[in-house]
Amino acid sequence: MSVRLRELIHQVYTFWLRQKEAELKALQAQINPHFLYNTLDMIYWTARREKAFDTNKLVEVTSKLFRISLTSGQEITTVSNEIEHLRNYIVIQRKRYENLIDFRLDIDDSVLTQPTVKLIHTPWSKTQSITG
Repeated sequence: MSVRLRELIHQVYTFWLRQKEAELKALQAQINPHFLYNTLDMIYWTARREKAFDTNKLVEVTSKLFRISLTSGQEITTVSNEIEHLRNYIVIQRKRYENLIDFRLDIDDSVLTQPTVKLIHTPWSKTQSITG
């Protein structure tokens, strides 16, 4: 009986530990994006004040990329949001590859509010090579 009691206490303790770890991870997931946004906002305004307009633009589009990518795990978005995400990504890639990217969109306005599956996730998660 004492062995069974120890096993039950261990199970309860293990369950409690896992629950606390999950709560901590959930809290960290909420805090980290806010820290990132606040830091990017500070860099954005510093770059503006220093008249570093290229840096300012890159920080702005990076911030927008993060905001769109980190939408609480939602997999559905609008065509308009997906296009905005793509445009922000292209700004960064054009700067990275010294304007070797030629990019044009021709989109019928009637589709902009339509729902779509998020296709562009965190673009920084995979390295891409572009040859010109």
